[in-house]
Amino acid sequence: MTVREIHANELNALLELYLHLHETEIPENTEYLRATWQTITEDRNHHIFVAEENGQLVSSCVCVIIPNLTRGVRPYAFIENVVTHKLRIVEHNMPKTCSCGEFSRFHRWKAQAFQPS
Repeated sequence: MTVREIHANELNALLELYLHLHETEIPENTEYLRATWQTITEDRNHHIFVAEENGQLVSSCVCVIIPNLTRGVRPYAFIENVVTHKLRIVEHNMPKTCSCGEFSRFHRWKAQAFQPS
């Protein structure tokens, strides 16, 4: 399994994975959807981490880093839309949130980039 940030060309794979979250259908490929995706992928504080196995996205989570004026002007982050493919949960007997922990450990260095100089 490889853990990494999502690539801009993987929108459809992510939307398919979101069917294992709470969505019941993939949204229509509209200009609004494409513009929203572009906004997300170009925002340096908005990260979507994915776990890929055998060429398929099997898990993901969103991490949005929020600039902050408290706590020594250190940012904080929201983690949202944590999802793991249902077959992955069944086949490996793993909880839905375990990959998100892998994401945060794997990308802990990112937090260091936002420390005050």
